[in-house]
Amino acid sequence: MPYNITGDTVGLTQSLTIIKLLEEAFPHHGKTLLPPPSDVITRSQVYKVAEIVNSGIQPLHNSAFLNQLTEIFSHGTTVDTTTSFANSMVEKGLKAVNAKVIEGKDGCRPNLCGTFEVTLADACIVPQLFNARVIGVDLERVCPSLLRVERECKDHEWFLGTEPENQLDFE
Repeated sequence: MPYNITGDTVGLTQSLTIIKLLEEAFPHHGKTLLPPPSDVITRSQVYKVAEIVNSGIQPLHNSAFLNQLTEIFSHGTTVDTTTSFANSMVEKGLKAVNAKVIEGKDGCRPNLCGTFEVTLADACIVPQLFNARVIGVDLERVCPSLLRVERECKDHEWFLGTEPENQLDFE
């Protein structure tokens, strides 16, 4: 994603880097995906979930990574074995994040990090639920609370129209 803030165009390709840039470059323009800096505990929880997704779940949806893994361990390893391994690790990561969901009370939305506002954690987990469906993860069994978070997010203005099938490069 190229951006131009100071007159210099720079390309960024990593989601968390792009989000960090937008949060820091436009701190007073509308809402934020992060709790206020004064709420260091909740902010840390948001980053924790984002990193579980970013480094522990998302790479396992990458077909190039899975193909390379199959090649590295090609001594009797098949693509099916590699995919099975990846699925089990995705399930493990989703279960870990699911355990962090705080169920909403009194009509509040369920949330990931102790805040009932949409956060970076939500923005990271929702696309991974789509990817998990693609590879056949039983989300009702693995992460039912995350499915409730996802349902709440889908109606939020920030998520409208962001489904993968609505993107120009969707295949």
